[in-house]
Amino acid sequence: MCGISGVYGKEAPLKALYITLCQLDRGVEGTGVAWIKKGEIKVKKEEIHPIQFLQKYIFQLPRRVRVAIGHNRLPSVGTVRYENTHPFVSCDGEFALVHNGSAMAHKLRRELEERGHKIYGETDSELLCHRLEEYYYQTKDMKKALMRLYKNELSGAILVLTRDGEIWGIRTGFWTPLIVGETEEGIYVASEEKAIKTITHGRAKITPIKVKQILHIADGNVEIIGKGITEVSITTYRYDYWRSYSPRRTAYIIKCKSKKEKKKAVEKEETEETLEDIELNWRGKPKRWWW
Repeated sequence: MCGISGVYGKEAPLKALYITLCQLDRGVEGTGVAWIKKGEIKVKKEEIHPIQFLQKYIFQLPRRVRVAIGHNRLPSVGTVRYENTHPFVSCDGEFALVHNGSAMAHKLRRELEERGHKIYGETDSELLCHRLEEYYYQTKDMKKALMRLYKNELSGAILVLTRDGEIWGIRTGFWTPLIVGETEEGIYVASEEKAIKTITHGRAKITPIKVKQILHIADGNVEIIGKGITEVSITTYRYDYWRSYSPRRTAYIIKCKSKKEKKKAVEKEETEETLEDIELNWRGKPKRWWW
C-alpha cells in the first residue's frame, strides 16, 4: 500500500513531504507533491526515495503555498517510472489526485482513451483520476462525483486537490486508513496516525475518516460528510483439537460492536458461530471452508 498526505497551512508542500517521511513503510519507489500557484495545479514528482526527493527539490518547492497533497509509492500496478508516479492531474487541469490502494480498473483504459483522455502510465490510479474527471464533468459537484467513484470503481483511499484550493478525500475498505489531524497551525491528512503525531509533536486533534465518509477541507475548515460505515471489531478465538484420523480443526468466532452490526452479519452468515469453521481471508472477512 502507498502513503498519501495532505496539508492546509504554512509551507504546505514541504510539510506534505515531511508526512511521507513519517510513513516510509508505505513505499519508497516514488515521491510526488502537488500544490496551487496562481489558480493552476503544479506537480513535482520523480521515481525516487522520499529522502532523495526532499534533498533534491527542497529549495525548488514554494514556501508561501498553503495547500498541497503528497504521495510515496509502493508499486502494485505498473512499473517504477515517472509516468506511474503520483500525483496525477486531470486532462482539464481542474484537480490532482493521489491514491492508496489497487483498484484493478485496467478495463477502463480503452474506454477512457476512446473518449479522448490522455493516459501516459500503466497504473489504475491514473485511470481513477480520469474517471473522476468524467463524473465531475457530469455532476459539476465534487461530492457527488466522489460518491459515484466510490460506488463504481474506487478501491482504497484517495485525496483530491482542486484548482480552487480545496482538498477532498474518501476511502473504501478497512485496510486503507485516512487520518485527519487539526492544530492551530494547520490541518494534516495522512495514511497513518503516527505520521500526524510526529509532524505535530502530538498536539493534533486526531479524527479517523470512516469508510464512505467524505473529507472536505476548505478555507481552514474541516468538514466530514456522512455517517460512514462502522468498522466491525473482529475478535478471533481459536479452538484446536484432534480426532483420530482427522486433521486439526479450527473454529473462529466473529464479534461485532453493536446489535445492528450483528444483525447484518447474521443475515450474511458472518457472525458468532461457535463450532462452525470459518477462515478469515486476506481482507479480514470470514470465509467458510470444509475439511
